[in-house]
Amino acid sequence: MTRTRPSQLLLVFMLAVFVAGGCSSPSAPPAAAPSAATKGNIVMPLLRRGDFWFAAARVNGRDAGYFLVDTGASITVIDESFARQLNLPSVGEAMTSGIGGIRKLTTHPIDHLEVGGVDMGANLAAATDLSFLNDGGGVRVNGIVGYHSLAKRPFTIDYRTGKIILHDPDTFTSPRGASAASLVLIDNLPAVRAAIGGFGDAWLVIDTGANGHLMLPASALQRWPTLVPPHAGQVTGSRGLGDPIQNIRTTLPAVRFLGVGLRDTPCDVEWTNHAGEFRGAVVGRVGNGVLSAYRLTFDPRAGLLYAVWNPSP
Repeated sequence: MTRTRPSQLLLVFMLAVFVAGGCSSPSAPPAAAPSAATKGNIVMPLLRRGDFWFAAARVNGRDAGYFLVDTGASITVIDESFARQLNLPSVGEAMTSGIGGIRKLTTHPIDHLEVGGVDMGANLAAATDLSFLNDGGGVRVNGIVGYHSLAKRPFTIDYRTGKIILHDPDTFTSPRGASAASLVLIDNLPAVRAAIGGFGDAWLVIDTGANGHLMLPASALQRWPTLVPPHAGQVTGSRGLGDPIQNIRTTLPAVRFLGVGLRDTPCDVEWTNHAGEFRGAVVGRVGNGVLSAYRLTFDPRAGLLYAVWNPSP
């Protein structure tokens, strides 16, 4: 995931008190949250802040503010200061992939995690400083829900309606009118192939935690020396999981992505330690600047990503 700025979820449990003949009946317990084992489709409402999407969360029964929905994160992440507030024990270390490369983080067991009203069960979360997610978005962000927490079932990210649909695996069918692309995992992150006009093919990680359009590694310049023209903009910085990185902005005249030809797409060339090649092609990322124009349905079991361009609400 990448940030120049992100945000989501809130569960409200209502106690109903009925009074009859001067006597009150006991309140009913709250209904159990749906889980990966629940039959039927499950809708997860999202909260938008800027170019980012968030879901309300609870950790071990306590309000955890919001978690960033980030398919560009390989595991669940929790803010280290919030982990201390909850007195979560540390049980070791884990490797996580981010724009700054693969990084080692301490891990903390979570007995019960709810995100967007959905029971994610027990979880092992990596802890790091997420204060950069709390820079004026109006909500408190205490974690990141990554791709693999969502990918237990086929799921749709619908930017137009602001929700995620976790599909029932037994009844799931491919979306009508959608194009299909082969979905692979690179460093445990979902990626599809795209054609960069005038240069060649690239694998693009689907990164809903990035607010940019396209991001390519600086190593691509060895293969495509004219990728960044002499008049390109100044070097700037980005922050995400892993170390801060530098990038330079250029524009790609033509990109073929998920069945659609894109024109004049902004592209950040990043000086990053992330995987530079996969199966002989450059590995980059695609963020919400492009993804928000699609309705995306992931079918991890079949290894397919379905996309509908500019769908109606």
